[in-house]
Amino acid sequence: MTQYTGAGRAETTGTVLDAIIAGVREDLAARQELIPLEEIKAAAAAAPAALDAVSALRGTHPDSLEVIAEVKRSSPSKGALAPIADPALLAAAYERGGAAVISVLTEARRFNGSLEDLDAVRAAVGIPVLRKDFTVDDYQIWEARAHGADLVLLIVAALDDETLRHFLELTRSLGMEALVETHTDEEVERARAVGAKIVGVNTRNLKTLEVDPDLFGRLAEKLPHDAVLVAESGVSSGEQVELYARHGADAVLTGEALVRAGDPTGTVTAFRTVGASARAAARAERTTGGHRWSEAPGPYFGEFGGRWMPESLIAALDQLEETFEKAKADVEFQQEFQRLSRDYANRPSLLTEAERFSEAVGCRVLLKREDLNHTGSHKINNVLGQALMAKRMGKHRLIAETGAGQHGVATATVAALMGMECVVYMGEEDTQRQALNVARMELLGATVVPVKNGSRTLKDAINEALRDWVASVDTTHYLLGTAAGAHPFPAMVRWFHQQIGDEARAQCLAQLGRLPDAVAACVGGGSNAIGIFHGFLDDESVELWGFEAGGDGLDTPRHAATISLGRPGVMHGARTYLMQDEDGQTIESHSISAGLDYPAVGPEHAHLSAAGRATYEAVTDSEAMDAFRLLCRTEGIIPAIESSHALAGAVKLGRRWRDELGEEAAAEKVVVVSLSGRGDKDVATAAKWFGMVSENHDEMDEEAQ
Repeated sequence: MTQYTGAGRAETTGTVLDAIIAGVREDLAARQELIPLEEIKAAAAAAPAALDAVSALRGTHPDSLEVIAEVKRSSPSKGALAPIADPALLAAAYERGGAAVISVLTEARRFNGSLEDLDAVRAAVGIPVLRKDFTVDDYQIWEARAHGADLVLLIVAALDDETLRHFLELTRSLGMEALVETHTDEEVERARAVGAKIVGVNTRNLKTLEVDPDLFGRLAEKLPHDAVLVAESGVSSGEQVELYARHGADAVLTGEALVRAGDPTGTVTAFRTVGASARAAARAERTTGGHRWSEAPGPYFGEFGGRWMPESLIAALDQLEETFEKAKADVEFQQEFQRLSRDYANRPSLLTEAERFSEAVGCRVLLKREDLNHTGSHKINNVLGQALMAKRMGKHRLIAETGAGQHGVATATVAALMGMECVVYMGEEDTQRQALNVARMELLGATVVPVKNGSRTLKDAINEALRDWVASVDTTHYLLGTAAGAHPFPAMVRWFHQQIGDEARAQCLAQLGRLPDAVAACVGGGSNAIGIFHGFLDDESVELWGFEAGGDGLDTPRHAATISLGRPGVMHGARTYLMQDEDGQTIESHSISAGLDYPAVGPEHAHLSAAGRATYEAVTDSEAMDAFRLLCRTEGIIPAIESSHALAGAVKLGRRWRDELGEEAAAEKVVVVSLSGRGDKDVATAAKWFGMVSENHDEMDEEAQ
């Protein structure tokens, strides 16, 4: 193969690029004197195979916005940015935040980079690495491969067509790919003509060094739609990420914002989150006139939802909605929420294949392990988000309702973390069957108020919390724990929990190479269910199953099967399905599970059921407890009784698939179950249910109380 030495490069550009390339050539000549090309080729041949950067930048979901995170000490436009004593440490932080590719500048004079930086980063991360330099010679491409790079940069403005095509062919012959950088319409056409698979639009003017963030949008229609499209320069805030994402960017390349960030991991995550939301919104506008299952704008979901609340709370709800909308678009808020989710709550949660449980039920069951979160359930996700919003609103007192105690424990935990006053309302009956969680809340500094009205369960706890909020709205935030209630609570609770489903979807693709056949979750108000459903709502091939509390059976009055047997009505500020009699009066619900003992359901679940996107079935107390015991004895995991309803649902799905498809085909079916909480709180209930506690022991417990 003929070695190109740059004789065929484009005419001088009259920009800063000319001076940079002159320096690059001088430094290159010095390296060539030290290490002959044949030695570099031998090192390239011995290097591990290059990673697939194209797939990494396409992401695992149509709405993914990926990040090329750059190790960058300085630049011609800004001068020194950050010292970066340990580029490997910084790159590892980027990778933890979800970066798809790490970019390493190796140009020494203007960017203060080196091949040593490239070596250090390559050794530290398991994702593709871009050697970011000004390529003018074959030697640099062989050199990039020898140092473990998976991508190189080819700048169209610096190369003629013949050289550009040759460099791209050489790059691919070595197993790498190129980021082909453009600045103008004409350069975009040249990139298209050579078959570039990754096309970057650098929005920085090479003459003035000013950034024109609208350039990407102006060139978007001309960019090849089968290529990965990367927005470069000016990626310093969530607003700019959102702008690029809405115009179709598959990825953004950013360095300055990350090296100057106090939390580079959180910044990468926040950029990805903001970008994915923007891409989803743009795709919805293009393909469905604005509607997608996974969009939850509120205040209505079909005919359900709304804001049926006393006038005294409307101002507070307006303030909450305004704060929520601003928070979603605020990178600093995103960073803090993601940092706490990762470093405090222990996200992402695992996706565990339950092999022995699967054998027993006849299909593959994967558990989304929300029980491993700090505080032992999914509830911590929403609580962290809402508590951060309460601080933004200047409110120092949190109130909450709780049934099983998991939301109360999470609220008390975060109140302690953030130095806030906390009051938890809990039905008197629930305080008795969940005494352990009452003790936890009090140990964490919360005041637990037993509610003695009505059925003394979750519904009544919500009523009391609402009364408190009416009287103390100026200083108090009501941290509602489920995806129910008046707008914006259903949309907001779902938004803080949607990471459950987003993680599960990506984990399925990584572990299985495909999406599951079904997703199952228990449904009371529906927070964990709407969280895990989120990642799969637009995947029509994935069945969504919500399992309600069937109590003693649907042929008895003792159940909480709201969707199965309820009728539309208004409960706690939202129109939804409601258990009610012929006169429209609420019927008391029943479940062995305190967390599912609720006579209504979140309005989005009502909508998904009415529209046919999700299916809801009842699971009896007996079926749930059988599944509880089965998981204990096959996997060594004690689930919450709430989660056991979803496990029982998986048993039903396995049985149904065996009947319809036969055992062999059913065994290949995959269901992801939301294991929403751990079951240590339910051990006493389970022991009584299974007859493991003697009557004498019960009497002694009562005397002790």
